[in-house]
Amino acid sequence: MAIVVLLCLRDDTIGQGYQRSVELLADRLLPDNIVANPAMVVRKNGVLLGILNPNDSVLYHGCSACVGNLVGHQDDWWRPTASIPDGTYALFRSDERNVELVADSAATRTIWYAITRDMLVASTSQRAIVSLLRDYQPNRQSYSWMLSVGTLGPGLSWDRRIKSVTAATALLLDRSTWDLSEKSVPIVYEAVEGSEDEHKEALTAALRTTFDELDIDPSKWILTLSGGFDTRCILLMLKNRDGLRCATWGLESALRDRMNDAYIAREVADFYGLEHTYFRTDITEENVDTILHRFLVSGEGRVDRVGAYMDGFEMWKRMYEAGVWGIIRGDALGFTLRGLQTPFDVMQVVGAGLLSDYANLTDTGAFGLEEQVWPERLGKRQNESFATWLSRLGDEYRASSLWGGLNQLKASYVEIVNPLLSRSILDATRQLPDSCRIEKRLFKKIVRSMSPDIPFARRPAVSNYADILKSPRVVARVAAELNTEGARDLLSDDLIDLVLSQMIVDDRRWRSITEPMSSRIKQRLLKRLDALSRKGTPKPMMDFNVMAFRTYIISRMHRILSDDAHALGWIGSKPPDTMGGRSSGRSC
Repeated sequence: MAIVVLLCLRDDTIGQGYQRSVELLADRLLPDNIVANPAMVVRKNGVLLGILNPNDSVLYHGCSACVGNLVGHQDDWWRPTASIPDGTYALFRSDERNVELVADSAATRTIWYAITRDMLVASTSQRAIVSLLRDYQPNRQSYSWMLSVGTLGPGLSWDRRIKSVTAATALLLDRSTWDLSEKSVPIVYEAVEGSEDEHKEALTAALRTTFDELDIDPSKWILTLSGGFDTRCILLMLKNRDGLRCATWGLESALRDRMNDAYIAREVADFYGLEHTYFRTDITEENVDTILHRFLVSGEGRVDRVGAYMDGFEMWKRMYEAGVWGIIRGDALGFTLRGLQTPFDVMQVVGAGLLSDYANLTDTGAFGLEEQVWPERLGKRQNESFATWLSRLGDEYRASSLWGGLNQLKASYVEIVNPLLSRSILDATRQLPDSCRIEKRLFKKIVRSMSPDIPFARRPAVSNYADILKSPRVVARVAAELNTEGARDLLSDDLIDLVLSQMIVDDRRWRSITEPMSSRIKQRLLKRLDALSRKGTPKPMMDFNVMAFRTYIISRMHRILSDDAHALGWIGSKPPDTMGGRSSGRSC
C-alpha cells in the first residue's frame, strides 16, 4: 500500500521544499481509482522520510520505516547496523551517522536507490527517484530484457543510475565519508546429510516456527487462496486464526471447472468455514487506455503480465476501500524440475531467455538494441547441478525481477506478506537434496499429510495474458501507441514495423487456461529435451502480440518517466548539476 521515499543530503540541509516535493509525489505515483491516505513526512538530521498512502501496518521510527511484515519481534529493527530481521519487507533505517537499506531474503519488495556526490535517494518507487533527481537517463539494456522476457532483467531499472538492493543484502551509507558498503548473506544450496524423514522433520519445524512467530491480524489481512499446495500450506498453518478471510480471483468461467483454482479454493474455504470472496477479473468495459495506464502507474512497467488486471484493478480498489491492510501470498522458492540437460534449458525455464534465443527473431541486430548481459554472479557455479542452479536463479533472479514486479502492482493498494519466503523456511529448503526439491516433492508430502481429502488444482483461474493481448481493443490501443512519433523516435522502425505486421486479432471469449499449471512449463521443456536427443534443443517462438505489448510498455514508460523528471520543478537549493545525478559519487 505505502510507497516509501528516503532522501539524505550530504550537507544536512533538507528544507521544507523537499518535504513539499515528496508530498506532491503521491498524486503522480498512486493509481487514479483510490483516494490516498495523507502522506507522512519526517525530517531529522539531514534525512527526510516520506511514506505515501500509509496505513497502520507500516512500521516507522524517526526516519526509519518498514513496509511488508516482520517475522518475530525485534525492538531495534529501525537502527542501522542492528541485526537483520526475518520476514518479507523493504526496510529503510537511518540515524545521524548512517543510512541503511535492507532487502529481505528474496528481495520481493524491491528497494531502489541512486547516489550522487550530494544526495542519496532510495524508494520502493523508481519514479519517485527520477522525480527527485529531476532528470531521466534511460537504461536501454532494460529495453532488451523487457522485449525478450517481459521484465526489466537481472537487477536493472528503467534509469541507468538507479540500482536495486539484492536479496539478503544490507547497503550501508557512512554519512561522514559518503561511502557505500554492502553486506550480503550468500545464497547457497548445499544438501545436509540425512534421511528423507529427517529432512521432512526439519522443513516442518521451519514452517511451524515461522507461522508461530507471524504476527497477522486476520481482521486486517486476507489470505489469497488458490487451489495449489503453497496457499493450502499457509491455510493449514493459519487455520485456527479466528476471523481468517480468504480471496481468490480469476475468470467467471473458472468457477465451473472442478479442477480449477477458483472451484477448489472455494471448496477448501467452505471445509474450514472461512469467509471466501471470489473476484472476477474478466476484461471490463472500462476504456482500455485507462486500464493500461493504471497498470503502468501501479507497477511502473516492471512486468508485462497484464491478464489478471484487466478488471481495471477493481478488485484491489475494493480491498483498499474495505480497509484491508494487506494480503498473505503463497509464493515459494527453492524448488526445481527434473530433466534439465543444458544451460539453455535452465535459462528458458527461469525466464531469462535472450532475444537471440527466439527462432522467429532472426535479425535482432537491426533493432539497434543494447546487448543483453547476464551477471557473472548468476552463472552456474562449479559442482552445481542444473537442478540446483535453477533453484538458486529462482531465489536470486526470478523472485526479484518477476515477483517483485507483480508485488509492486498490488502494493499501491495493499501490503504484502509472503510467509513461505521467511529466512528459516528458505534455509531449510536450501539444505534439501535435489531429489526432495524436484517438483516440490517433499513439500507436497508435508502438505498432503496435513490436508483434508480435497484435490489440488490442476488449472489456474486467470486467463492466459498472451490471449488477452490479442483482443481487438488491446491490439488497437497498442498499435496506436507504436505508430506515434515518440515511439518511432525511441525505438527502431525495423522493430516497430515487425511487431505491427505480425500482430493478430482473436475475438474469442476468454477462457481460463485449460492445461495444468504444473505441466505447462514441464511440457514445453520435455518437448525440447525430446528434440535434443534427435536434433538439438529447438528455440522457442516469440508471440508478436506479446512483443508488441512489451514495446508499448517501453514507449509509455519512457514518456511517463520523462514527465516525472520535470514534474516537481525547482526544489531545495541545489543547482541542477549536483542534483541531477550527472556526477558519479562513490558507490560499491
